[in-house]
Amino acid sequence: DTSLIWDKERKNVRRVVLIMHPIPESPIPMPVESLPASPEASLPEPVPSPPAPSDPGPEPE
Repeated sequence: DTSLIWDKERKNVRRVVLIMHPIPESPIPMPVESLPASPEASLPEPVPSPPAPSDPGPEPE
């Protein structure tokens, strides 16, 4: 009986770990990639744009 109980408990623990792993791993990489990808893509894109007009500004001076 103890063996069955341990097996059941272990299965429950394993199920919890499996459920917990995919839950935090799925939402973590999704939002993490989306978050850094959005701000990073927006930052590097607009960043090179302003420096371009800044260069030609002092040139004519």
